[in-house]
Amino acid sequence: MAILPDAANTIRVSLQGTNQGTNWQNTVHLRATGSLGSTSANLATLCDSVATAWGANIATLCNTQVFLTGVTATDLTTRSSPSFAATLTPTIPGTRGAPNLPTQVACVISWTVPDRYRGGHGRIYIPAGLQADIISGRLWNTAATEFLADARAAATGFYSALTGLSLGAVGLDLVVLSYFFGSHRTPGQPPPLPVMRPTPVAYIVSGARVRTRVDTQRRRLGKETL
Repeated sequence: MAILPDAANTIRVSLQGTNQGTNWQNTVHLRATGSLGSTSANLATLCDSVATAWGANIATLCNTQVFLTGVTATDLTTRSSPSFAATLTPTIPGTRGAPNLPTQVACVISWTVPDRYRGGHGRIYIPAGLQADIISGRLWNTAATEFLADARAAATGFYSALTGLSLGAVGLDLVVLSYFFGSHRTPGQPPPLPVMRPTPVAYIVSGARVRTRVDTQRRRLGKETL
């Protein structure tokens, strides 16, 4: 795999956890409005703030066997910039009861940006929902008082919390970090491989949305055992 280029004044935040004992991970990116002065101490504080935002918003969508167990913040300005991994003690559990869903089921939060561009768009896959939250076998319950309304409110709350974070005295914006751009496809030819940008582009996130479809991440099932 090619080495990704540096992303000045940008922090990659990885959220790690388990769902019924199966590991999950989500990643978001935050960009400073000025030059970062990252240290292990202020990255540790940032990890705590992200964990608090998760617990106040996303944990309310998850069952009690879903846990946020750690947060890692890495300054991407250079390869020698600081990183800090926070192991949460105690872990942050979901707050909803059973019956659970299979571990690959996910509720997707998509980050909206004002720019139009080719390539993958920012999103995170939340291990959320219960069996009663699904209708027609593939959709989140859309009744006004049911899961989809709660998920949309939680997504907006999580976005607002992340957008309001800072590193020391430097404010941070939630961004979608694009390392690649798509090339024009010639009719009748295979799709071209994405091309790496010499400098990644950060698109500032303007909001969050949750669609009605139930999504999956097959890798969360793990490898076949038989």
